[in-house]
Amino acid sequence: MSPRRHQFVCALEANARFAGWAHDDKSFFVASNERDERYLDLYESSRDTACLGAALRIGTTYVKTQLPNGTWHQRIDTKTGNPRESALMVPVAVIVFFDRLIAQYGRQELRAARERAFHWCMEHPMVTFNWEAQFEDTRPRDQYRNQ
Repeated sequence: MSPRRHQFVCALEANARFAGWAHDDKSFFVASNERDERYLDLYESSRDTACLGAALRIGTTYVKTQLPNGTWHQRIDTKTGNPRESALMVPVAVIVFFDRLIAQYGRQELRAARERAFHWCMEHPMVTFNWEAQFEDTRPRDQYRNQ
């Protein structure tokens, strides 16, 4: 199955284990990259409640899978759920997604997860200036070695 064909497939299912999209058949890329918000855009233009439901399930899945430090593993193994490497997501897009769900849809239950993600950003990449590779076509590398 091609990665495009099952983007967000796990987050769209009830009781999803992951939020993000498949990088290949073995790893799952946990990153927002604003794809989450497209479900809200579709809902707002079509009023199709399936789109709103998908966005809400993605938000709930992010909450369930958030690490205690406030972020998420960047890539996880689809079979085991274990991280494939030590790289962590820089969750700016997830924070924006949470902000929109909170402000426009009253999803106050996301506020604590949003605050944890924001504090992680402020304590890590905003201090170290280490914004690791966050894209599916770039493998994580040692600090400051994304080129």
